[in-house]
This record gives sequence, C-alpha cells and structure tokens, in this order.
Amino acid sequence: MSRKELLARVTLIKHLNKRIKEMPSGLDREILSRLRYQIGKDNAVPRETLLAMVKVSGFPITDRGLRDQINALKKDGYPICSTGGVGGGYYFAEDWAELEEYIEHELISRIADLSEQRKALQLGAKKLWGENSPQINLL
Repeated sequence: MSRKELLARVTLIKHLNKRIKEMPSGLDREILSRLRYQIGKDNAVPRETLLAMVKVSGFPITDRGLRDQINALKKDGYPICSTGGVGGGYYFAEDWAELEEYIEHELISRIADLSEQRKALQLGAKKLWGENSPQINLL
C-alpha cells in the first residue's frame, strides 16, 4: 500500500470515528463501528459475518433488517458498498474511483433491471386486463 493510500484510509477512519462518536448508541452506530475498518473491496466483510457481529452486541436483527439499515446509512451519505458472491460483502469505498465503480457496476445494473421488470409487468397487465381497464391506471 502506498503512502497516499494509507493516508486516505487513515483519514477515512478518523472521519468515521468522529461521526460514530457523535452518534447516539443504537443499531446505526453498531453497524458503522463494525464496518469502519472494512475499507476497500478487498476488505469486504460477508453479510452473514456482519449480521453475527451485530447480534452478538445485543441487537436482535434479521438479515432483511441489516440490509434495510445499511440501505438507510447509504441514504445518509455513508459510502458503503457491497458485492455479492464468493468474497463479497460490505465495505467502505476506499476512494472516489472505487465508489464510482460500485455505482456503475452494481447500482446502475439494478436500476436497469428494475426498469425492465416494470416494463414487463405493465405489458403483462395490458395483456391481462386490457389497455383501457381501470386496473391499468394503478400502474
């Protein structure tokens, strides 16, 4: 790791530590505390492991609850990324480039898939109920 990369990590950890310290105790604080050293895609923590760590701390949370909470933290501006598959999990983006890569490869593809699902559902509804059916206005 270069000196520049190390400095960037230390800066991010200091920033996270400050924000975590200012937070009230609770689930958000616990999740961020567990994730704060998982910087960069290569340091991702598997979802199951993170879930177990949070549960051990006394939070009765489900897998779905953890995913929802992480989604809320992302909406609060925390650069939390995730990958699936072997070696995947949650991590903080190391820098702008890694965040942009996550956005392009993970989020944009999900948006495209959801758009495709929406179009297919609307087409199916038109076939099922007809173009001028009252139900079609619900879409």
